[in-house]
Amino acid sequence: MVMVTIGNKASMGGAGNSIEPGIYQAQVVQVEDNIALKGGQSGYASRFHFKIANAGLGNSAMVGREVNELLNLMGTKPDNQRIALEQFAGMAIASGVPESAVLNQSVDTQAMTGRSLCIILGPQKNDPRYVEVKGYAPAGAENDPAAWEKNKALFQAPQQPAAGANQGAWGNTASPAQQQSAPAAGNQGGWGNAGQAQQQPQPQSQPQPQPQPNNTAGAQQNTWGNSGFAGPS
Repeated sequence: MVMVTIGNKASMGGAGNSIEPGIYQAQVVQVEDNIALKGGQSGYASRFHFKIANAGLGNSAMVGREVNELLNLMGTKPDNQRIALEQFAGMAIASGVPESAVLNQSVDTQAMTGRSLCIILGPQKNDPRYVEVKGYAPAGAENDPAAWEKNKALFQAPQQPAAGANQGAWGNTASPAQQQSAPAAGNQGGWGNAGQAQQQPQPQSQPQPQPQPNNTAGAQQNTWGNSGFAGPS
């Protein structure tokens, strides 16, 4: 269990295996907390596991497949932590939790377990063979042609720069370190599902104790039920 204090913003913009890009209704089947990033130097993350329940206008063969998203909710860099908290808030709101029970509240990450929402999957920036969570939407968006049209740009693989585009008259000015391929995003792949396509390695969880954030003054603590909204306790 991890209690996090959320600010006044939510982001529904957002992993990897060979699942096709698209909008899928999914259920959060597991939340892993206290995942140390770089031995804790970059903070502690939570990994949210999603199981596809309805493909809607997508490929029905994807039903039952699993993907996950890693959010650095206890990041050591304020901007990284803020973005992760906004994404977590967007995830909760997309699952039907009222904004008043999310924004400016302290909530338990485990409260997402069992909740349903739509996840928008698109190709990873660093490896388009795999998908990652690009955003969230309320359940039912998987059947909405307008939602698919609105998010179609997220389903496309990012364009690679033309060969030599960064080279001047004196050759490539990037340093050797800059020329190296960036590592794949850490929020990839499903987990241990028989018959599931191969996925990229996950960062290993380290059972290190995680410091709890201080609650903002007057912030309420609440949890949500697994089916429907139970309201703040």
